[in-house]
Amino acid sequence: MFIVGLRTFVLFALLCKLVNSLSFRATERIKLQTSPLIGGPSWLPVHVKVVIDENHAFDFVPLNPTSKDTLRKLVSLQAVPAEARILRSSNDERDNEYVYRARTFCERYSKRLHLVRNNCWTFAFEIIQYIMKEKQQ
Repeated sequence: MFIVGLRTFVLFALLCKLVNSLSFRATERIKLQTSPLIGGPSWLPVHVKVVIDENHAFDFVPLNPTSKDTLRKLVSLQAVPAEARILRSSNDERDNEYVYRARTFCERYSKRLHLVRNNCWTFAFEIIQYIMKEKQQ
């Protein structure tokens, strides 16, 4: 029993270390970057944000991420109020098309956060799809 528990722990620790070092590139200029949840343990980087040109970042989080009520609702698979954040970006008119589209997407995004149906990962894929779809038109 102890050996199985130890194996599971070691595999889990290795997976966390692997995820912590991952950075997924959608294009040469757009990547997904993992990080710990707000108020979560640093060894568990399951949150994701979209980074454009290394200078602009966008993500999706609950409005009250460290609230016990928010946590209770999320773990019981209830949706909570959330916001699409523009973490690093300038209002410079010289911002490129990707950044402009990402900012527009975030400003219009009004969904609630749900651990299964609508979370930071689904947001990241939606914003990338929006940026790339607009680029192709």
